[in-house]
Amino acid sequence: MSVPFNPSPQAMEREPASSPKRPVTLVSLERGWVEFGISALALTLILALCWYLAGQLIQQTNQRLGPVRDVETGQVRGDQDQKHNISQALLTRDEAAAATSEGWSGTLHQGMPHRTDGVVAPLWPWVASRLAPQEAVYSPLTVSEADREFFVRGKWANVSIVLVFLWCLGLVMARSFRPAAVVTVLLLGAFGALLPRAVYFQPEPLYYLFFFLSWVCAVRLLIQNDLWLHCLFGVLSGLAYLSKTSVEPLLLTWFAVSAWRFLGGWFRKEEQEYRWTSRNHFFGLIIFTLGWMAVVSPRYSYAEEKWGDARFTYPQAWMWFDNFAQGEDWMRNYPDKAALEQMPEGTKPSLWHYAKTHTTEQMASRLVDGYWRTMSHWLAPGIVKQNPARPFTGWRVLLDRRGIYLGALAVVFLGTAVLMWSRRRA
Repeated sequence: MSVPFNPSPQAMEREPASSPKRPVTLVSLERGWVEFGISALALTLILALCWYLAGQLIQQTNQRLGPVRDVETGQVRGDQDQKHNISQALLTRDEAAAATSEGWSGTLHQGMPHRTDGVVAPLWPWVASRLAPQEAVYSPLTVSEADREFFVRGKWANVSIVLVFLWCLGLVMARSFRPAAVVTVLLLGAFGALLPRAVYFQPEPLYYLFFFLSWVCAVRLLIQNDLWLHCLFGVLSGLAYLSKTSVEPLLLTWFAVSAWRFLGGWFRKEEQEYRWTSRNHFFGLIIFTLGWMAVVSPRYSYAEEKWGDARFTYPQAWMWFDNFAQGEDWMRNYPDKAALEQMPEGTKPSLWHYAKTHTTEQMASRLVDGYWRTMSHWLAPGIVKQNPARPFTGWRVLLDRRGIYLGALAVVFLGTAVLMWSRRRA
């Protein structure tokens, strides 16, 4: 597709002189502008629809903040997931207000997201703390009107962040892709992933955005390993880590693939490409580390001081228990560094401890059951059917038959690929 934008001077300098240049005609420019305009119009309509649906979801669903009473024990609990996030945001605000640091380094450390309770990562409470009403106070077992106002503000903040991201993504894609591709990506991204999570007071929207941007950087670095891209990759993946620590598998995969590419080229003694060089591979790893540490080092130092482990999180221990109740008891028994140091040797939750206390059949059964449960929930979330005899109670989920939509899209992609392949062979 011809687009209404000229290539950068750097790209023109890198292009070999012998390569034929495609003539740019008035018709191709007009077609590019028309397709860009169609994509921009579709983007505007999709964002308007997202805003409307977000308002409906915020008003009709996700209203409960707690507290709740346990049916069996009678214990009153206020630590529901979203209420817990609200509490962490208020604690972050109060800690920042009471902090007294000497020197510019201490002030910088206190101003960056770092506080965590071991469950909620620092970035979302740090962002949400800026939205908290002044009259809102930390109270884990009660829900005030200020909490409910804060609750709504946080949900709309997530929606706004998502819509700004979709707007930027749509404009970038409109420069290089046809309108059908732009609309497909925006609809699936908005209604299949971002919008359903944006109406919650949770860090998932921030995590999805920074994870996606980190993935784009990772793929780009395998093609062209400029040093500034390594720095950007370190910063973006660090922000994703501060949203949720689940970004670590992406980093490990990228390290393995980039190392494999370097070793493969070195053993085959290939000529260095102008876009990817072995020299930048090593310097880039150093720059990536600097960018990563610039973002996450305050969180590392906070966790090291509180639990004795810079990378400590309670979810990384929960995954090695048979049920959540066991993980919750363990978290309650080991709340800080002093308690963790008193833990009997060899009992720390880990893969090795789990393997010693479970049979191979038990581990295989849990792995298979967990895989199918996760995939079935992702492809086919629970459908909330409305009772026609009762008043409409509001929507619950969007794209509840997600697997069917993705399957139909996969069939279209496969059919297009087969058609293109058959034409090339003809």
